[in-house]
Amino acid sequence: MRQLTSLILGLLLLTVLQGCCMRVQVCCRTPRCPPARGPEAPAAPKVTEPVETPAPAKPQTEALYDGATGNPESLMVAAEAWKNADLVAFGELHGDRVGAKHQLALLQAMHEQERPVALAMEFFERDTQPVIDAYLAGEIDEATMRKKARQGRAYPHTHGPLIEFCKENGLKVIAANAPRRLVTAYRKQSEDYDTWRASLTEADQGWLPEETSIIEDEYHAKFMGLMGGERGARIFKSQSLWDDAMAEAIVDHRSEAPACRVLLIVGGFHVTKGLGTITKYRMRRGKDEVRILTMTTSKDPQLAFTNADLGAGDLVLKVRPPKARRLPKARPAPKP
Repeated sequence: MRQLTSLILGLLLLTVLQGCCMRVQVCCRTPRCPPARGPEAPAAPKVTEPVETPAPAKPQTEALYDGATGNPESLMVAAEAWKNADLVAFGELHGDRVGAKHQLALLQAMHEQERPVALAMEFFERDTQPVIDAYLAGEIDEATMRKKARQGRAYPHTHGPLIEFCKENGLKVIAANAPRRLVTAYRKQSEDYDTWRASLTEADQGWLPEETSIIEDEYHAKFMGLMGGERGARIFKSQSLWDDAMAEAIVDHRSEAPACRVLLIVGGFHVTKGLGTITKYRMRRGKDEVRILTMTTSKDPQLAFTNADLGAGDLVLKVRPPKARRLPKARPAPKP
């Protein structure tokens, strides 16, 4: 009996102890008894996406713009728009190969259009016209033509391709400029033009324009600003005579072949802003439609259009300046 009583008491004691343990576990799960935590881990660093820096724009070697708006232009689009022009003047930078490339492209485009085209060249003097005609007809070779027409070392890379295109396609080439020897003689004497011209041989008179004049306009002012004073006044006589000679040579051809258009290759100063040669041409044929492409250099790597380019021509071709010529290497001093 005692053993049974002891067993019952033991069971009761065990039940009481289990209840206490359960109450302790519930208490420890309340918010007032949060579980112990270790030190917080440091926040992960923010990852910054790399910013891509655009590569600098490559320097341009040429850029063609509409001279009235400054918008980029295509030479072929302009050539199509100019298909009714009677005279297209390309004011070049002498010896520039970029300009030479565009000159040939423009001549080819004009040749493909309906109206025939002739090429007029400042760089062939009027007394060499028979030489040019003989070469185009295959009567003399290129070496002979170059020598007799007084062409320099740059000819094969600049104007040579134009002449070859004319030869291959049967196009007229107009030696447009007055002979330098006559222009120099005129500049050095003091008589008026008509009196001086009348004193020349009949052949020499034929290589010169019938008349020349000095116009005191923006062109004159710019020229005098560059040359200055008495020297400028003397040289402007020559400049005006060149302009009149080229204008009259083109007018003569247009009078003989009214359907024929003319592409004039000439130094940019002679035609920029429609002055110089263009002024003299319009004095003679004021109803003709004239278009002008002029060239200029820029040190800006992107060859951007500027206010100075505005109105310089219907098209403005901008190119890099020619590279400075290297100075010859110094020779070592002779040994004593």
